[in-house]
Amino acid sequence: MLASKRLAVLVVLVMLATTILAACGPTPEPEVIIQTVPVEVTKVITEEGEERTIVETVVVEVEKEVTPVPPTDVPPTPMPEMVESDTIVFAMQQEPDTLHPLISSMTAASQVLGALIMGCMGQDDAAEWVNLGCDGEIPTLENGG
Repeated sequence: MLASKRLAVLVVLVMLATTILAACGPTPEPEVIIQTVPVEVTKVITEEGEERTIVETVVVEVEKEVTPVPPTDVPPTPMPEMVESDTIVFAMQQEPDTLHPLISSMTAASQVLGALIMGCMGQDDAAEWVNLGCDGEIPTLENGG
């Protein structure tokens, strides 16, 4: 048992050491790339009082030094402006069985109906019952309701 624990500790230490050494490696050297590029050369030749233009295509080797650059962070794209819509999107784990408020007992249906049906009364921040737009008073013991 003791030998297997020592072996496991040794393997973990070797893995950590190789990870650290790989991260501390040298920076990459600039790479020289040789590329052959065709170039057009125009020559003007004068023979016996007559000028001639000669166009030749010459292949030239070009050396460029390339240094690897880490990728830069791309700025996030701005959010589009919010526009009014007549569509409500609910992302839920299940679909409501019905949207009829009197016969549904599912939690999903209750959440959807809570956004669609306002009702006549609700509670404010102080947990007091308030009228939400229905005619009349909220029935309480004080008003005989």
